[in-house]
Amino acid sequence: MTKERRHDIDWLRVVAIGLLLIYHIAIIFQPWAMFIGFIRSDEPIENLWKLMTMLNIWRIPFLFYVSGMGLFFAMKKRNFRQLISERTKRILIPLIFGIVAIAPLHFLIFQKYYNLPLSYYPHVGHFG
Repeated sequence: MTKERRHDIDWLRVVAIGLLLIYHIAIIFQPWAMFIGFIRSDEPIENLWKLMTMLNIWRIPFLFYVSGMGLFFAMKKRNFRQLISERTKRILIPLIFGIVAIAPLHFLIFQKYYNLPLSYYPHVGHFG
């Protein structure tokens, strides 16, 4: 039995992550960006919110659908222990790195940009 790579699913992943990136870039052009930890553009494009709202309806369910497909195919090739080990390496380790290295740097840049007092408390930031 040959196990061919599903390139169609790879492309769905590319589309899902691409939409995620585009959405998060568009946030900086919203007047409320600062309130959720983004540096806001000096020239907001409020009409962009209409497109973002249309994308919001299905972007997260689409991401979960694509993730679920990946998990389904991973479960077909691995036992439970192998699956947990692999997912720990692929998800938990990068998450810990993000919490320790990237989130503090993001806070520093955000606080410095807005001339806020420098402070930090460990949390998942936008990774969660």
